[in-house]
Amino acid sequence: MGLRGEADARRRAGFACSYLPRSAVRARYGIKGRSALLGFDNLVADPRRLAAGFLNAALGRGARLFAPAEIMDIQTSRTRVRAATRHGPVITCRSLVFATGYEIPKVVPTAGNHIASNWVIATRPQRRALWPSACFIWEASAPYLYVRTTPDHRIIGGNGITFSMMAAQVLRGLITGVGDPDADLVSFRRRAR
Repeated sequence: MGLRGEADARRRAGFACSYLPRSAVRARYGIKGRSALLGFDNLVADPRRLAAGFLNAALGRGARLFAPAEIMDIQTSRTRVRAATRHGPVITCRSLVFATGYEIPKVVPTAGNHIASNWVIATRPQRRALWPSACFIWEASAPYLYVRTTPDHRIIGGNGITFSMMAAQVLRGLITGVGDPDADLVSFRRRAR
């Protein structure tokens, strides 16, 4: 489709978007050899405060919190998951989601599964402006690159933000039983191409 076609598709979907040819990208941002899409009205969220807000909302709806808790053993059946913790209760639930960051718990089966990791970096605060208007930069290559600035003038290079959101949507669909059109992309049963 190319970037021009993607810009048209985004506009048809209701997103404000402009196509920038290579000369405009170099003149405005100092980046050579790349055309780009310039989107508008994006937002930035503090992930720690956002997660705390979600956690507080879940607790307000009756969720229970066990922390810190180290899962030592998992037993599954068709209707239940039992997770035994090192020093506390045995947690019984219909669905169990590990949100562990980069470390994969030892109790997660890895045989026959392809497990990939993502990465992120953050610089020290920068003294000078690196590019105008604090744009998010996303290079749609494989693997893709995502870069943005923070309010305290750090640069964050990330890989995994989009996949994290997709994973959350897929998990929600699996847990609620409504499914998700992207579920086959991240399934443990997926075969490598």
